[in-house]
Amino acid sequence: MTIDKTQVARQFSRAANTYDSVAEVQQKMASQLIDSIPADAQGTLVDLGCGTGTALAQIARKHPHLNLVGVDLAPAMLEVARRTAPTADFILGDIEQTNLAAGCANIVFSSAALQWCDANLAVQEIHRLLIPGGRLLASTFGPGTLQQIRQAWTDICPAVNRVHELAQDDELMAVLKACNFQEIEMSQKRHDVHFPSVDAMLSSVRKLGATYADSDRKQHSVSKSNYRRLLERLSELAGDQPTLTYQCIKFSATKSG
Repeated sequence: MTIDKTQVARQFSRAANTYDSVAEVQQKMASQLIDSIPADAQGTLVDLGCGTGTALAQIARKHPHLNLVGVDLAPAMLEVARRTAPTADFILGDIEQTNLAAGCANIVFSSAALQWCDANLAVQEIHRLLIPGGRLLASTFGPGTLQQIRQAWTDICPAVNRVHELAQDDELMAVLKACNFQEIEMSQKRHDVHFPSVDAMLSSVRKLGATYADSDRKQHSVSKSNYRRLLERLSELAGDQPTLTYQCIKFSATKSG
């Protein structure tokens, strides 16, 4: 799988004004990570994939002595973030290769963003940004995420995958160890979000900007007939309660001194 970063930036920019209205799970993930920041944290915290800046705004209130920097690939997201967290600095850029200086961060924070990256490249960049002894606090989505949509596509059109392949927790663990991170802690939690209809369920994914962004998407465009079949199959699978599952993986690690 190769993520088209131009497409990612485009779809999240389109979702900049709707994202927070449907980001129930993402906001829970961010809040749990924020609770992991030590009370006496000092220096600079870099939020990779900062989105609309809601996490940075919370961090600014809880940790006013931290210097805050947000990085995101979507220009329109950063426009919203600058209003949401006015005390932070913001940089347009890719998590896999930022323009930030090596060793600039005491803490790297990233919530619900790393799934749009090559895990190896992202973790290498995080390692570069952290000072020795610096801490990574991150959450991402595992392969159980959007399993209902994945199953429906498999049932109606098995040759076309319209849901991204996501890393398992053991794959993430291996990447962290390969980059010489220590004190690695990892946990998982399942979140089920219920909707009044299948249309509302799919609309929530679009409003998040979390639609398919693989480089092969133009070769596997969705016809109107296939989309109708998708809706029918989702309705059959959902029964009376359309539900989307999110498999959330939370992890932390320390850069060796």
